Amino acid sequence: MVCVVFLSCDFSPGQQVDRESDPSDAPKPSIAEPKSFFARWAEFYRQDWRGTTASSPAPERRGLPSPLDSPPFPNADWSYGGSPVIGEPDTNSYALMTAINQARSRTKLYGWIDPTLNFSTSTNSNAPEANDVYSNRFELNQFVLYAERLPDSVQQDHVDWGYHLTALYGTDYRYTTGKGFGSSQLLNDHHQYGFDPTLEYVDVYIPQVAQGMNLRLGRFISVPGIEAQLAPQNYIFSHSLLYAIDPFTDTGLMATVKLNDHWLVQLGITAGQEAFGYGMPELYHQLCE
Repeated sequence: MVCVVFLSCDFSPGQQVDRESDPSDAPKPSIAEPKSFFARWAEFYRQDWRGTTASSPAPERRGLPSPLDSPPFPNADWSYGGSPVIGEPDTNSYALMTAINQARSRTKLYGWIDPTLNFSTSTNSNAPEANDVYSNRFELNQFVLYAERLPDSVQQDHVDWGYHLTALYGTDYRYTTGKGFGSSQLLNDHHQYGFDPTLEYVDVYIPQVAQGMNLRLGRFISVPGIEAQLAPQNYIFSHSLLYAIDPFTDTGLMATVKLNDHWLVQLGITAGQEAFGYGMPELYHQLCE
């Protein structure tokens, strides 16, 4: 006990009445060094892969619970195209935005790299299989960057807006190319690799119509559909001929109205589907040259 009292007095010199306190003796607060952009980026992946990412209570959702587990499925809701899921909050967080500004903004930048290595008994082509159509090689199928802002469709007080831009580079551009959107690199020049501004549209959410209406204007994924050419929206990697010639985007105006938790209606006008069968015929043309 004596030892304990002695140590207590020794570690509390500021309580001694016969000694003036010296400000220089006060403990200095530790200031954490700010992490660099790449350190924050790496830290996000480290926490995500280890399952130690800080979680917060799920925000309010207006509608039925999500029917799917994501992952492993690419989406938590059945996607109906032409609109964000009305009533679903934007809870997605991404490594790039965390590295840029700790994911504080509603505008988000993110993307992916999708390379392929395949071995085949075919000499030049795996056609009619897609998307790894070039046989016996390592190639870059998709290098994609998104810029998007989702409208807040949970609230029913005010009109809100959003937008989406997609930049895609790789061999898969042949499956998304739309005539007039830089299509000459495929249709005229028959390039193996190309760039496609795959999606570009604006959303306007109007809560006063039924239980919410979303207006989408621009180039968007065709309606309806269960999969898309973009890698995270694919349930499997390789696809059949029917999938390869299926039109990917529409350009026009689409209105999506939520009537209740079980029903919604969509009405739109488009300039036609972008490229029926561009990918495979042009691939055959290139391989036969």
